[in-house]
Amino acid sequence: MKKVMFTTMMFIVSMCGSVSFARVDDGGSVASQQALTLDEERLVVKEALKEAFGNEIKQYPLLGAFLELKIDSLFDLILKHLKKHKMDITVANARSYIVQNKQGMMRQEGILAFMEQKEDQQQSFLDQQRQERSMEEQRRPTAEEMPAQKGQPCNPNIPNYSQPGCIPQK
Repeated sequence: MKKVMFTTMMFIVSMCGSVSFARVDDGGSVASQQALTLDEERLVVKEALKEAFGNEIKQYPLLGAFLELKIDSLFDLILKHLKKHKMDITVANARSYIVQNKQGMMRQEGILAFMEQKEDQQQSFLDQQRQERSMEEQRRPTAEEMPAQKGQPCNPNIPNYSQPGCIPQK
C-alpha cells in the first residue's frame, strides 16, 4: 500500500511539476492585496511596536505612552524600510523589522535613554512632550488657511498666485 501511495505521489509530482496556488475570489480572478490607508498603516505599526516592545512595556509601564508620542518618527522609519524592500505592510513584517533593528532604534529614538530615567522623570518628560505636541497641533494651519495643491480647486481665502496649479473657482 505504501509503495502504491509513494508511486502515485511521485507520478503526480513528475507530471505536474511545480504547482503554485493563488487565492481566487468569487469572480474568478486572483485576489491581490489592496492598498492600506495611512490610518491602517499607522495601526499596523502601532500593533507591531506593542508586540515587539511587550516585555519592555511590562517592565516600564510609561514606555507605551512614550512610544505613542514617538509614533511619527517610528512610523516613517518602519514604513520607509518596508516599502524600500517591497514588503507588504503587515504586523508580522513590521514586527520583524523592529526586532532585527531594536537596539539601534532604541538608541536613535531615545527609547533607551527614556527607560534609564526614574519613573517620576519619565512622567514629567511625557507631560512635557504632550504639551509640546498639543502646542504644535494648535500652530498647524486649518483647512481654510491651507493653499490648494496642484489640480485641486483653489482656496478662496488665499490669493491664486500662492496656489500654483490649482483650479480657479468662479
